[in-house]
Amino acid sequence: MKKNEIEVTVFTPTYNQEKYIEKCIKGIVSQKTNFNFELLISNDNSTDNTQKIIDKYLKKYPNKIRCIKREKNLGSMDNFIQSLNTIHTKYVALCDGDDYWTDTNKLQEQYNILEKNQDCALCFHQTEIFYEDKNCDSIIHPKNIKTKLELDDILKENMVVANSVMYRWKYRNENSLIKEFPKNIVPGDYYLNIMHFALGKGYFINKVMSKYRKQPNGMWYLSSVPDKQNEFYLKYGKKIF
Repeated sequence: MKKNEIEVTVFTPTYNQEKYIEKCIKGIVSQKTNFNFELLISNDNSTDNTQKIIDKYLKKYPNKIRCIKREKNLGSMDNFIQSLNTIHTKYVALCDGDDYWTDTNKLQEQYNILEKNQDCALCFHQTEIFYEDKNCDSIIHPKNIKTKLELDDILKENMVVANSVMYRWKYRNENSLIKEFPKNIVPGDYYLNIMHFALGKGYFINKVMSKYRKQPNGMWYLSSVPDKQNEFYLKYGKKIF
């Protein structure tokens, strides 16, 4: 490894998240590590003050943060896929712009585990899932699962919350992700989980190190609110299927 080589990229897609993006960025740049990491933010042509907030942190952390500024809105999945396609570091972690990390040692713990456990292709941890409108009680997810999981486990259930995962990045070659990623599929992170589980095991840390926000403007909000599941699947069911 070269002295200043970046080993971990944290990817944050965002769109019109001026209320949340600052907390997200703070949780990432405050990480304590003995390796170099970067934060790549992809702003999908936000129309609010999201970019102004990002610019403030770009000035403060010019060697830590990069930003893709979309000239037109691509939509969440195209922005997700095209941005990830530009990342070729050894490891990749995810955190959407409306979520945030709560443990400053998160990246280091996951890095250490993946370095030590070469049979593992990803590492994830518990997350507190909370509802911004308090429509439902917060939950800790996942619970009561084994430390090392196999491909069969993830095919039965996606227990990996997006902002908890670090991948031993499969797509390090140029355009390797965009060539493989299916069109019009959601959720994209579940697909990434499956493709990495196909390469190795998943290591679970039984510890809460992030918060996942359910808010009315979020795609997955309806899927977990009582009496709203039918509305959700009418809107997104075809893509998921």
